[in-house]
Amino acid sequence: MEPAGVENPTDEVGSIIDLDELITSTTNKNKLSFCLVGKLYLDKPWKPFYLIEVMKKSWRPKGQVEGREWGKGLILFRFENEEDRNWVIHNQPWHYENGLFAVRKIREDEQPSEVNVNHATIWTRVDDVPAACMNSTYATLLANQIGQLEILDNSTEGLFGKFLRFKVQVDLTKPLVRGITVKLKGKLCVLPLKYESLPTYCFCCGTIGHFFRNCSEFDKNDCQDTSDMRYGPWLKASPFKCTTS
Repeated sequence: MEPAGVENPTDEVGSIIDLDELITSTTNKNKLSFCLVGKLYLDKPWKPFYLIEVMKKSWRPKGQVEGREWGKGLILFRFENEEDRNWVIHNQPWHYENGLFAVRKIREDEQPSEVNVNHATIWTRVDDVPAACMNSTYATLLANQIGQLEILDNSTEGLFGKFLRFKVQVDLTKPLVRGITVKLKGKLCVLPLKYESLPTYCFCCGTIGHFFRNCSEFDKNDCQDTSDMRYGPWLKASPFKCTTS
């Protein structure tokens, strides 16, 4: 039953138009495969024009790229070739003015009004890992506790490795995972996490995109300084150079 005063837009339509045949044509598929949509997670004013120009310079595409606002704080980019688009997605994360610019592909059946960009891939480290667990098998297991595993960095594993490192797709609507508790030989161990090149994030609620003083959960009466909070600068790690990309 429709709410009062709202009419069903299909009431006067005699039949349903099936768009599948048109969408699956080569021309339409190629146009879609050259696009991506992005969202900036930053709690201060920013200008879309400057963000678009900075991203284009950072990406250094082989072909032409154009971007424009797409509503709901989203930016739509259209690439001249699919190779450039895929490179941008593969080489996340991207940053603008210390904010995280998350990007993703667009599904064929999505309307602009329902598009959400709420995931991003971030290089993550697991510190203080027991010697027996410094291998790709355990790295995969731990990565999947944080988010969807994208890439494993095999250069940091092994007995002489300092940490396990991998790239995971994290949910930006949820707090960052601070550590993982494991049980080995009957002993419980907490393995702390660090995220490389972490942008603005909240020391209070642990989500990316805003500073703690702008957080709805922040109570200055309870938190006298950042040391009283559950999160802190220790969650951030410097970029790590390796052969894996």
